[in-house]
Amino acid sequence: MSAPNSFWCIRLYELLTLDNDIYPRYKKKRLAPEQCRSHRENVKVSSTSAPQVEPLNAVLLLYMLKNGGSYFGNLKVQKVGFFTEFNLLKKNLAASTFHFYRWNWGPYSKDLNCTYDEMGYRGFVSDERSSRVTALGQFLLDMAIPELKGRSENEAIFENIDDTLRWCSIRDGSQLKAEAYRLRWEYDGKVVRTGDLPMRADLVRVEETKVI
Repeated sequence: MSAPNSFWCIRLYELLTLDNDIYPRYKKKRLAPEQCRSHRENVKVSSTSAPQVEPLNAVLLLYMLKNGGSYFGNLKVQKVGFFTEFNLLKKNLAASTFHFYRWNWGPYSKDLNCTYDEMGYRGFVSDERSSRVTALGQFLLDMAIPELKGRSENEAIFENIDDTLRWCSIRDGSQLKAEAYRLRWEYDGKVVRTGDLPMRADLVRVEETKVI
């Protein structure tokens, strides 16, 4: 990312995540701890125990939740994030920088999971089952996405993302999981399916976004 846009995105995100209520119109409705997925998995979401949430990742995840169709639980959230990054990488493009590896239910990203939980805690997402974007989340999207889409350098990236989200929108989490398991990978000198990879085998690792 270029420095000016990186600074703008970070400042916008920080402004909206301040604990003091700057925008009374957008009341923050935080998930109770027992509703938080990381709570149930005994993973504390905090500045000391979880990866730091990248503002651009947060914005792009909200965009995926808004445009990826109906959600129910974490399975589809993970798979939509995976296919978004996977399809971009096939075109030598990159947007979000979630690290995906092979896990029990196919491609999984702890970074995405922590970002999602933080979005719920900060009031950008209403609840973890339906993953509805709140008024505050929509406000962030309305501010950020037109700015990002308005840059000609990002045109191919968002065209690819939107194509993937349309494809995902008509599939549920189980169907996307099945699609992920049909993928083939080169591993240890052989071509294997996703389900034949060892646990924690890297699937998608994006080091740097190409969104500017």
